[in-house]
Amino acid sequence: MLSHPMQNAVLRCCCIAAILFAAGDSGAWVCSRALSAKKLEAGASLSWFKRDLTFAFHTTGTTDLSGQTEEDVLASAFAVWAGVSSCSAPAEVSDLTFTAEPNRVDKDPVGFNFLNPGANQNLLIFRDTGWIHPDGIIALTTTTYVTQTGEIIDADIEFNSQGFLFGDLEDCCPNCNGNIGDDPDAECLFIDLANTAVHEIGHIVGLGHPDEWPEIDPLCETESTMCSTAQLGDVDKRTLSCDDRDAIVFKYPAGAPNGYALQPVCADGLEACGSCTGPICTAWSDLGFCAPPTPLVNDMRIRDVTPIVGSGCVEAHPASGAFLAGLGILIVLSRCRRRA
Repeated sequence: MLSHPMQNAVLRCCCIAAILFAAGDSGAWVCSRALSAKKLEAGASLSWFKRDLTFAFHTTGTTDLSGQTEEDVLASAFAVWAGVSSCSAPAEVSDLTFTAEPNRVDKDPVGFNFLNPGANQNLLIFRDTGWIHPDGIIALTTTTYVTQTGEIIDADIEFNSQGFLFGDLEDCCPNCNGNIGDDPDAECLFIDLANTAVHEIGHIVGLGHPDEWPEIDPLCETESTMCSTAQLGDVDKRTLSCDDRDAIVFKYPAGAPNGYALQPVCADGLEACGSCTGPICTAWSDLGFCAPPTPLVNDMRIRDVTPIVGSGCVEAHPASGAFLAGLGILIVLSRCRRRA
């Protein structure tokens, strides 16, 4: 969520998050996780179970940017997260890829269509009008995931172009008198689209805010792209810092299964370190609280039925190898905050 102290501007993002910071021998990354029944971020860490992701532009676009500029900016923002190499040694790479759908779509409702799963697309939509979320929200990512496993199955980003003026700032805000990065011109009124989009896409792929967790990076000293603070005109989040790069490689190592960390018993069912302290907490936080999928406890078994003649009842017989596992799916809205 992007937050401005004068405007209460907020950038909302997905409930999936992982952050990795490599400095020396320690890490500072955190995985967003499925919400528990108590609304705690204490379940499985959220990740895609595939590496080739697609995204779709909405037909309306935005009047903030001319022509197809928003398509070019957003496609470039996805490219920032593709084929990332780690900073920490030994250097490794991620094999995530992102491809734009060939045609714009007119789908408007955000979220997962359970009645027609094949019609779902990862939608990017500007709301020049009809923004229904709180006024301070700059962008909102809605993520659908399987609660048991943490598998992400859909993610959509809404940009609040009704309440904020998006621009393609490149180096800095116009007339910024040489100020760049974290020191844009005080009169800047623009939100850099690339700066916002790269941050939001980080949430789509399972990264979150290191400064939301005292055990990770509460002051955001890592200056991660996934940090929750920014200023109008900022462009520094257009590129990834080492913690962002290490995080994505940890979660999606090329040619290998998704990365997870073994959760200590003292953190079971709890957020962050839970009741863990000392070296156990440090080891767990260094691996981003990136809990693995939750094992199935119960399932529903499908059985053959054979009529009992004359009784009006049926007798059940087990069917070999057939079972139906009950996995809950829920849509999660989470908001990521960045201050201007």
